Amino acid sequence: MNVLHITPYYAPAWALGGVVRAVSALAEAQAQRGDTVRVLTTDIADLQGGRLAALEEVRNGVQVQRARNLSPYLRARYNLSTPRNFGKLLRAALSQAQVVHLHEFRTLEALLTVRAKPRAPILLSPHGTLSPETGRSAVKRLWDRLLGRYIARSITAVAALTESERREVEAYWRRFRLPVPPIRVIPNGVGEDIWTGLAQAHLQDDIAALRRRFKLGNAPIVLFLGRLHARKGLQYLIPAFAEALRGGADGHLLIGGADDGMLSEVERLIAAHSLGERVSLTGLLEGRERIAALAAAEIFALPAVGEGLPIAALEAAASGCALLLTEGCNLPEAATRGAGVIAERTVEAVAAALRRLLTSQSERRAMGMAARQWAEATFRWREIAEQMAHFYAEWVILNDQ
Repeated sequence: MNVLHITPYYAPAWALGGVVRAVSALAEAQAQRGDTVRVLTTDIADLQGGRLAALEEVRNGVQVQRARNLSPYLRARYNLSTPRNFGKLLRAALSQAQVVHLHEFRTLEALLTVRAKPRAPILLSPHGTLSPETGRSAVKRLWDRLLGRYIARSITAVAALTESERREVEAYWRRFRLPVPPIRVIPNGVGEDIWTGLAQAHLQDDIAALRRRFKLGNAPIVLFLGRLHARKGLQYLIPAFAEALRGGADGHLLIGGADDGMLSEVERLIAAHSLGERVSLTGLLEGRERIAALAAAEIFALPAVGEGLPIAALEAAASGCALLLTEGCNLPEAATRGAGVIAERTVEAVAAALRRLLTSQSERRAMGMAARQWAEATFRWREIAEQMAHFYAEWVILNDQ
């Protein structure tokens, strides 16, 4: 199949979050199964407005083409695209595509795709961004008032990450009195680099190096991976961790992620709770160091709101971490499968969950084992790519008739 992905950002712009990991892993898995895969994206590299130098490249079997942003700052900080020559690049890419896979809804890339009126079906992955809880609520309301119905009526089908997102899609289309498009729930997955890295002989050496570098000691590690943004919940996690320690628990909090406007507040909270020796800030963790952090941790904590399906949590499950999540992570199965705890998004509730897990080695290890088994059975990108291929095929066949 000839697949065209259209996304605001793509590998290696890892600092921009889980959408980059999800789209990149899916595209590469599709290329490995034999599809011709193209990605049309922009040159944004990070949260500071950096640019990627390569405008065209083949990356792990995927043909990637990037449009230059007129203002990388607007792209990085406010998710407002200003891609140059995007329409021209799009028309050329559409001439060969059997299916157009659009990632995120409220972007200039989405608008230009719909305006181009492609003959191929347009499938949308919202990636958890339809809800106002994901931020920029005023911008979203304005976008919806001006452009929401126009874009929505051109979408052929939707790939939702969870049942919760399925319901969001249904409600969104009904707002505009439009027929709800066919929706298939297809989750995110865990990259093959994580699975492979967890089996490498040098992993224990990498873990030892990580412990030395960030002075982690021998206490159980509570890991947070994600952008430093209020939506991710560090304003709850840091005071909750302090409360858990005061309640007799032992642990070290490792915070890995690029700053998205909250670093100064995180540092203030660490100082206010006298956690300087118990909390380590690493910045963005990638490659072997990211895998070492996942493997070293016993608990993964993400008290977030407005998540689609957080890849970091899936990676932590694959690594055998007990999961401490909130309802906004959209992973209720973590509790039903015995892989973790779903806590309310309050300091008190997160602290109680942390204290419970940190003081019971047997419970957190049992949860970690359940999490690993769940991830192995459910979150492999090669199987997810097959699910997506079957979903594509339904619409490509109909389109060709």
